[in-house]
Amino acid sequence: MKKTLFKNVKILFPGSSFYNKNVDFIWSEKGIEKIDTKITDIVDETIDGNELCLIPGLIDIYCTSGEPNVSSRETFDSLCHAAKKGGFTNIFHFPSIQNAFDSKSDISFINKYINENVKIHPVANIVKSDSKNLMSEILEISNENIAGFTNQNQHSLSADLLVNLFNYCKTNNSHFFVHPEKMSLSKGGQIHQGKSALYCGFKGIPAEAETIALKEILDIAKYCCYAPVIIDLSTKESIDIVKNYRKEMDFKVGVSINNLIFNEDSVLDFDTNFKLNPPLRAKEDQEALLNALMDGTIDFVYTQHTPLTPEEKVLEFDLAENGNIGLQTTFQALIEKLGNSQIELISNVLSLNQSNYFNIDLGHFEEGKKGRFSIVDLNNPETFNLQNNKSLSKNSAFINKTFSTKIITTLN
Repeated sequence: MKKTLFKNVKILFPGSSFYNKNVDFIWSEKGIEKIDTKITDIVDETIDGNELCLIPGLIDIYCTSGEPNVSSRETFDSLCHAAKKGGFTNIFHFPSIQNAFDSKSDISFINKYINENVKIHPVANIVKSDSKNLMSEILEISNENIAGFTNQNQHSLSADLLVNLFNYCKTNNSHFFVHPEKMSLSKGGQIHQGKSALYCGFKGIPAEAETIALKEILDIAKYCCYAPVIIDLSTKESIDIVKNYRKEMDFKVGVSINNLIFNEDSVLDFDTNFKLNPPLRAKEDQEALLNALMDGTIDFVYTQHTPLTPEEKVLEFDLAENGNIGLQTTFQALIEKLGNSQIELISNVLSLNQSNYFNIDLGHFEEGKKGRFSIVDLNNPETFNLQNNKSLSKNSAFINKTFSTKIITTLN
């Protein structure tokens, strides 16, 4: 049984009696065998660093792979390798247009996959993949081990269908991850309707495509007394709407790492890795999202990891698919943006908020206990490149980017 000694690690795991203290600890397959200020035991491996921290295992509530139909994009194995490298111990696997999860057998296929380092939680289609108006087998699927449902395969849902969906989810205590978008307004759009669209000559996607849909979704949720999880917010106006509606109702909000790190200026070079949905918005939208992150309006940050093949991404901008990969780089990018002093906030929006809301047990950092942890070095530069990229796909906005921090490993 392999034993690993971690030296001089700052413990930032809430509830631990060692919280905010620097300790040595020994880890094995039994869990935490020993904790002390200085350990000199003979072990199989010793890990030390410049500024090691132990934080809760990261939880990504939105990523995709290529399984089962387009495995050239990403397999479950490569997805989990990328997740572990990025510090994630739990990931929510969303459906896509090519890979619909709208039946019990689809969910069973995902749940049969076991990885010792990363737990995959399936998210199912809320409506049938081949129909805009037919619900999936919600009652049957709800009995499976799933994280919830989403409308990612059909963004614009009619008001009467939303009422039925919210009521079904409420009855079954199911989570519904809702992407707000009026397709009648965004159809044909390539990037944000702003200066970038003017400079690049593309049809833009107006903020109203998001905000009008968001208001309707929240009005119907209020009517149904149901609390959805709103994902993919990207505009300043959306944040204002969220704050206003939260005066009367409780619901959770998630934002992609892309919209926190980048804005519409990134698309001016026609790099298709910045072609995303939601699109990268104006700088003032990005700043509003960052402020909302700091003041607690945003509950969850996620990778929106979307692996794509060169045939889908290395094309003219208007022909390329939306999406980029982010499992390996999200933690590093966010701490680079906010600074090391915000590591506890980052732990909240990348782990603890998810753990509490979705009832994911992260264990305990105490002697004789087990848990899900990430070990990071806050003072150890690392360059993300094609050689250390664990994903099968290469559509990253961070290729050859050097970060100031490094994910050392995850412990489960």
